[in-house]
Amino acid sequence: MSKTYAHVDVGPSNPGYFTGRNASLRGDVSGDGSVNISDVTALIDYLLSGNPSGVNLTAADCNQDSSLNISDVTALIDYLLSGHW
Repeated sequence: MSKTYAHVDVGPSNPGYFTGRNASLRGDVSGDGSVNISDVTALIDYLLSGNPSGVNLTAADCNQDSSLNISDVTALIDYLLSGHW
């Protein structure tokens, strides 16, 4: 093994030393590692503009129905107010 293995392990075809972080923390729309009001803003901005730049689309599906819409905003706000999904 050498320094070429010093990267995230992506399986047998491209092994590495490190395990990747969960890139889709539910509700972490902005991808900053936490779920807060800025994620609500990012999700609303995405829904209004359609611009996915800086948006984790997997994490944005807050109600987990495989569709991004205002229901995801509602689910995210409910989570922030209650602390559970």
